[in-house]
Amino acid sequence: MFPTASITVGEDDVGSNDTSSLRAYTTYSVTVVAFSDKWGKTVGSEATRVTTLQRGSAAVTGRVTVGSLSSTVISVQWSGLSPCRLVNGVIVRYRVQYRAKSSGVVAGSKEVAGNWSSGAETELSGLTPSTNYSIAVAAVNEQGDVGVYSHPVTVRTLPGSTSKESRNSVIIGATMACIGIVLGFSGAVIGCLFYNRSSLEQRVNTKVNTEDNQAYGVHETPNPNESSTEETKDE
Repeated sequence: MFPTASITVGEDDVGSNDTSSLRAYTTYSVTVVAFSDKWGKTVGSEATRVTTLQRGSAAVTGRVTVGSLSSTVISVQWSGLSPCRLVNGVIVRYRVQYRAKSSGVVAGSKEVAGNWSSGAETELSGLTPSTNYSIAVAAVNEQGDVGVYSHPVTVRTLPGSTSKESRNSVIIGATMACIGIVLGFSGAVIGCLFYNRSSLEQRVNTKVNTEDNQAYGVHETPNPNESSTEETKDE
């Protein structure tokens, strides 16, 4: 059975009443009953159902966990809202807000789709290396009302560039450099081998030609001037 409550309205307030104490995004059944000093209590009117408007959630997200993925990226995870009776509307997304702890100024925010019961997760990028960040999460309803932020948690980005892509680039660069050195050394060795082989073949060919000339009776032709000089001396 639903709880009931009554509000007494004076003669001067007939036609209106302040209901600011009602809960947000809650359906109420309203019945009007008149009272008279003479006739007493009358029969109540037909019940009318009305739902109050949404407002920012007073419920906060469950445990928020953070982790540093690289020098510029951190991960954020959180669970649903609690207690559910304070959700105050239809939750359609969450807002993740982050601040650099050194300045305390909001560095940025990111909205992620999600409902009140399941929570969500996301990654924040473009951050500064070796920096402490304070992270807090709040629910946002379909009217755009932002609820109460969770208790902030702190995480520090890694120093320098330590992402997987950067490490791969360094490994690839070093590998290519090693290959270049090996190829250069191999080229020098091959060049020396060809040079030595060419010199050796030239020496071998010269020796072979000399031996062939001797085998076939080929001798160098004497100088004619030297022969004439010897004949003159004999005479």
